[in-house]
Amino acid sequence: MNVINYVGYPLDYAPGGHKDQIYNTINNLNKLGVKIEWLHNESQDLNAKYDIVHFWSYPNETTLKSIKSKLNSKIVWSTMLPTAGARSKVKMELLKTIVKIGRKFKHPKIQNIFPDYTNIDALIVLSELEKEHFSEIWGIPKGKIFVVPNGIDEEFFLNDIESIPFEGLLQIGAITQIKNSVEVAKAAKIAGIKVKFIGGFRLDDQNYRDEFIKEVDNQHVFWEGPIYDRKLLIKHMKGSKGIIQPSKWEAYPLVAAEAITLGKKVLLPNAKNLRCIYEDNAFYCSQPTSKKFIKELIDFTDIESIKNNFKAFHWKEIADKILSIYEDISEK
Repeated sequence: MNVINYVGYPLDYAPGGHKDQIYNTINNLNKLGVKIEWLHNESQDLNAKYDIVHFWSYPNETTLKSIKSKLNSKIVWSTMLPTAGARSKVKMELLKTIVKIGRKFKHPKIQNIFPDYTNIDALIVLSELEKEHFSEIWGIPKGKIFVVPNGIDEEFFLNDIESIPFEGLLQIGAITQIKNSVEVAKAAKIAGIKVKFIGGFRLDDQNYRDEFIKEVDNQHVFWEGPIYDRKLLIKHMKGSKGIIQPSKWEAYPLVAAEAITLGKKVLLPNAKNLRCIYEDNAFYCSQPTSKKFIKELIDFTDIESIKNNFKAFHWKEIADKILSIYEDISEK
């Protein structure tokens, strides 16, 4: 099977879960015998026969029409929409009306804002709430929407990795405003709790980096930098008192799935889409700028027992699921 993939933006601008999702899925599909190529832009000269065109970012109307005119291939779209499941019914109805009105305009620029996704062959989403969103708002038939979670690396299923003890919590991920890194550091000092940050900085966020560095005191706030060795990261995670990720928003935080698989407790932002994915296998908190957060952080630190009936998958299993979707729509 030949598959050409289109992202639409440089993946180096999106480090973290989305980049991991794309690369790990594609690498494992390749191991299953799928021939992989990349579509760099819609004007690219395409001479080969492709069974599937797989979009990993929002395809606009212009791109969809251009690809369809050149290729007689099935169209698959994997979306990552972290706020989709968090919308109220009122907002869902309002957005549905806006999309319906927007699609009546034939100007190309407006069509790119309100593309017609009903003709794609398969949409792959991360949760049932995203499935509801795209069915209700964009009119995609539910029979074309498949829920496929993210996977985690196989090392997290191993039992023979030792721990590096740390009498505090870990926050793992880029040091950014989205992750609320500075706000968490300040809250940790007020709460008298140790928090170690593992992650690097974004090149376009120098001011926030400087703010964070000022908070590192090696008494309550520690910074380890990025860790690329998965087994070393697991050692840090196993030795901690828990993992926190109180971001402004998250789509499907891999670190939460990894931590739960290791038997560690996890603190996530109180978002409807995350509750749909992790249910009562995680704990949920207010934003770090809220007065409630410090107490929530203290309470989380004191929790001993956790529930763990979360089903994690490794990336090969995810590739198997997506290959099954490819094969299913190819037969239609």
